[in-house]
Amino acid sequence: MRAFFHKTLLPMLLLISMAPEVLAEKPAKYGYVDKSGKMIIKAEWDQARLFREDKAVVQKGDHAFFIDKSGKTVLDPHARIAEDFHEGKTAVMQGNEWLYLDKDGKQVLPKKYQRAFDFNDGVAMIREKEKFGFIDPKGTVLIKPQYHSAGGFSEGLACFMQGELWGYINTKGEVVIKPELSDAGIFHDGLARVMKKGSDKYVFIDKKGKVVLSPKFEDVTDFSEGLARVGKENHWQFIDKTGKVVIAQTFSDAQDFSEGLAAVSKNGKWGFIDKAGKWVIQPQFKWADKFSGGLAAVQPSAAK
Repeated sequence: MRAFFHKTLLPMLLLISMAPEVLAEKPAKYGYVDKSGKMIIKAEWDQARLFREDKAVVQKGDHAFFIDKSGKTVLDPHARIAEDFHEGKTAVMQGNEWLYLDKDGKQVLPKKYQRAFDFNDGVAMIREKEKFGFIDPKGTVLIKPQYHSAGGFSEGLACFMQGELWGYINTKGEVVIKPELSDAGIFHDGLARVMKKGSDKYVFIDKKGKVVLSPKFEDVTDFSEGLARVGKENHWQFIDKTGKVVIAQTFSDAQDFSEGLAAVSKNGKWGFIDKAGKWVIQPQFKWADKFSGGLAAVQPSAAK
């Protein structure tokens, strides 16, 4: 009997004693705040994305919806996953296929795809038979699926993979920057973050492939609104396009600047700073995203 108590009842009693605290912890949901930090759309979603063209993708379970800036559901695409609206269209996943819908939820392109992505610069990337290509807004194939991997168009160029190396093409499919890079990203503010073959450091190139900035940091991110995050895990700052550190305060995590503000994390809480590094919204959230359309998705600290 004694052995039974120690081996069976004691773990059960410990579990019961812990249960009220475990049950009281509610999974944090996502809502939206304005630039004063006021909660505009209450935190009730399992996931929340940026506002694009006055709509944002939110998720409840495995069902995606679109809401407006009042928090009202304005479109149910009957999809498990939905991309942001770009150029009047959204790519959504219905069943195991992807298709494009307009703002009324109507299918606007006749074909369905293995994977579909946002329209940018009048072009969208699609995947067919595990290869990537590009279509125009009518669904006409501009660049047939032929790449093992690629990135969407941004500022007129898209990165593509040939063999194990990356290069860039224009919207005609012409190679503008030869595939000689071991890693490549999309263009932001006229620059793209890339890694040259044989190197372990990122540099920035212009649209001719010329290296214009070689930051001396362990890691760097894309430029956004003239600034880029640099540093290493749990130690992030911001530089300008000359490579100068312009926000010297360090953060444990950070998002890109958008609409003049950046979400950053300090001592386990997220808030927002301006380009001078001053707090505009004090750290108070469990997580925060970029501002778009005047609102930012946040995850309030979990309440007990």
